[in-house]
Amino acid sequence: MSITLLSFNGINNKAGNENLPDGFMRQMVNFNVDNSGISVQRFGYAKKISGEVTALWSDNIRCFAVIDGNLVEIKNDYTVTTIRASIGRINLDFARVGSNYYYVGNSVNGVIVNNVSRSFGQEIVTQQPRLSEESGGILFAGTYLVAVTLLDDNGVESGTVEPAVITLSQDNKAIRLSNLFLPRDTGRSTYLAIYASSVNGNELYRQGVVPVGTSSVYIGDIDVTTKALDTVGIYPAPYGQLIAYHYQHLFIANGNKLSYCLPKQYERWSKLRSYKYPSRITAICPCESGLWIGTEKDGLFWVMGKQPYQGKDAMGDFSQAKKHHYSCPMIGSARLIPAEYISGGNGQYGYMVTAKDGMILLMDNGQFANVSQPNVTLPDFRVCYSATIKHPNSFNYLAIVSGANVPERSN
Repeated sequence: MSITLLSFNGINNKAGNENLPDGFMRQMVNFNVDNSGISVQRFGYAKKISGEVTALWSDNIRCFAVIDGNLVEIKNDYTVTTIRASIGRINLDFARVGSNYYYVGNSVNGVIVNNVSRSFGQEIVTQQPRLSEESGGILFAGTYLVAVTLLDDNGVESGTVEPAVITLSQDNKAIRLSNLFLPRDTGRSTYLAIYASSVNGNELYRQGVVPVGTSSVYIGDIDVTTKALDTVGIYPAPYGQLIAYHYQHLFIANGNKLSYCLPKQYERWSKLRSYKYPSRITAICPCESGLWIGTEKDGLFWVMGKQPYQGKDAMGDFSQAKKHHYSCPMIGSARLIPAEYISGGNGQYGYMVTAKDGMILLMDNGQFANVSQPNVTLPDFRVCYSATIKHPNSFNYLAIVSGANVPERSN
């Protein structure tokens, strides 16, 4: 509904409302006033959806929000579909990989596949089965390693703790597995995969798959030509405040810790694959040749490289990020500038972010500019571009005018 007021005596910007005489505007929210004094409700401010919104995210394909503690999708006609109920009134961050949407919060995470939310990785097997020596097999005397993992219907495999060990006393024996792992009901785990090593071996191979709930498994022979076990120490995704995708990896920031998944294995995470920054991470901004990492108290870090690597001498080592001397502690949020909007430079996309020193334009190869400062030259933009960026207690609006590189015209 649009409301137009054709006559009033003035706008209150000094005295308290109770001191104004009749006929004066006492309070006005989301209205514009033109030079003739006519007040018109701002376009787009009519309420479409009711409820408390604690998160809102869109990639121009789909739009997700947390409304009244429920994760929902908002359609083009403003109808709302519940994706996941009762997650709490929390903030969420999202990243799209292919057609799937991954999200994280400080107490929840998940994956949206089509219109269904499921767990972000499977529960890790925390206890290996009980092993006992049996007769009737053809195993040699010696030591064997045994482990189980969880499988879903698509063959996605969980992590597992260190394998169990058994030593057979003589030849022609078998191994009995009992007290098999029973997962919590996450809606994913359908099968158990059974792994075992050859005699005195260190590599484990899949010996078969059984339904969850099987009471015991008998191994009388070892097949070493099957799939090797590769998920020891692999965990579901952590919680966090930020998530981003960059060159075959998802990155999640939890406090000052930056974790990343295995390459192209977005639901497999290792506690060893992480880095720590001096203070809380407030922005993850992937570019063509690296990442911008914003921190709450310690400024911006430009991380060169397309692949994370654990090693201080490696090229692109994410733990050896270059900290900019220019102090830009991050206090707000980031807004992506797509590459097609920028005609100058190398044509790669960048970001507008809010910091204590102003509004910062982050570009590829570690280049940046504080557009709040005078005498700053901006890249040449093909079209007008604007962003509303949230501070903890306020909003900032920045507009870049096509062809304009003078701050007075561009912000």
